[in-house]
Amino acid sequence: MNLTDAEILELTELCNALADGSLTATQRARLAERLAASEAARRFYVRFTSLAASLCQYAGEMQAEAPDVARATPRLWRRPALWWSVGPLAAAAAAALVIFSATDFSTRKTATGPVELETQDYVAQVTGMKDCAWADGATALEPGDQVERGRRLDLAQGLLEITFDCGAQVTLAGPATLELNSAWKATLPQGTLSAVVPAEAIGFRVSNPQVDVVDLGTEFSVVARTGRATEVYVHKGKVQALPHAHAGHEQPALVLTAEQSREFDRSGSAEIPHATPPFQALAGSAPEEHAAHPPESAPAKPAVPAVAPAPATNRFANALKFDGRFEQQRPAPPLTHTTPHTVTFWVRIPAGTPLSAAGAMVAWVAGGGRSQGTPIHIAWNTDPAAGALGALRTECGHAAAVGATSLRDGRWHHVAVVFVPHGRGHGRLHVKQYVDGHLEGSVTPTLSKHPREKTRTAPSDVVWLGRRPGSPDHFHGELDELVISDQALAPQQIKKLRTGHQPDRPTNLRRRRG
Repeated sequence: MNLTDAEILELTELCNALADGSLTATQRARLAERLAASEAARRFYVRFTSLAASLCQYAGEMQAEAPDVARATPRLWRRPALWWSVGPLAAAAAAALVIFSATDFSTRKTATGPVELETQDYVAQVTGMKDCAWADGATALEPGDQVERGRRLDLAQGLLEITFDCGAQVTLAGPATLELNSAWKATLPQGTLSAVVPAEAIGFRVSNPQVDVVDLGTEFSVVARTGRATEVYVHKGKVQALPHAHAGHEQPALVLTAEQSREFDRSGSAEIPHATPPFQALAGSAPEEHAAHPPESAPAKPAVPAVAPAPATNRFANALKFDGRFEQQRPAPPLTHTTPHTVTFWVRIPAGTPLSAAGAMVAWVAGGGRSQGTPIHIAWNTDPAAGALGALRTECGHAAAVGATSLRDGRWHHVAVVFVPHGRGHGRLHVKQYVDGHLEGSVTPTLSKHPREKTRTAPSDVVWLGRRPGSPDHFHGELDELVISDQALAPQQIKKLRTGHQPDRPTNLRRRRG
């Protein structure tokens, strides 16, 4: 007999309280009562406590082990792109079913909240550059490089395009200095910056000693010069300008709209009359394939000859349907935690799907390095202590990233999960996930092998659809257009996949014609 949603939520709350030592006498009695009355509850309790004990020892080992920083992750953007897809997945649905029994590698369901084991997360990616020279050779970057939080970029000359994980695309003109504070914020102490911010990245902020510029869905530029006023130009849409207070002098927030420009300094702010930005070319210097954000009425430009997506009414007519018993095991390129890759697909989960039907949508075992395999599960969240119920949840061994948008609404959602080997040490993997183009959660676990887990080397070139290996829980819902790429895709590349086109690689910047 399966547990109801209410029973699962109650048991999760009681077991969480037991694990963190806050279980009250009343809760203890209630837990004993539930365990005595239900075999399903006892199985849930055994899985939970086994996981909690494993996590406890794992956390202790993380504090005891010295990080392996001797190995650097090689740059892999120069090798040819490798694509694997199950198009509309209709062919997979027609194939013979593969039913497999539980295996002996670690597949226990994570019941704790997201675990952040590495503070220096990647928050952006280099998506283009032209004639770049660096003030400090150690900061030199190349197209495709990931950029971590807190990184300071000192560009002596040239143009550098950075795409933040939120989707904001920033072009920096040297000489300039840019500090990456997060996936949603950057600081420009000096230099010239132009930003193109799509709707999903509204709220992106550029800070400066004189003013903070908060995007409200637009294209804007900022010019910062040491000891002089900071200039803000709005090309499209609007921004909110938040002047900094100096010597107790407060300045009101301002909203600037298209074609408006203003300068800010310690004494206040003033409109720039007849503004002709000295960096006019910069506003259009992003690569053609990256800079365009066409209106909804204009068709997207394909990168290569490609089939346009089917009309919305029948695009997913041949989706693969999972009814709680159906599952698939499919071949894929080798998936390891030492190489970058991205997994994208469309999913529809019926509204009101019970928590007991939350099996993994896509799962595999990531091989590579000295570990014998790390289970990776892309599912939806059933633990309210970890985040929103029904939100996207990507589990990597003992860590998990949890989103905010519930997928249990009967609608089609586009899911993208990006896996990036962490350059700070062997065995670290930065994971970031997107729902309908919006960044929703990330995690950077260490994937070194747990000594008490008697894991077996599992193939990293097989993915499971509809169930994680070794678990009785099946997925209920539909999947379509599953694609696995050997690139850590940037937000605008994920957007191209959503519209049915193959994304382009980062390139050298070139100016637009005309």
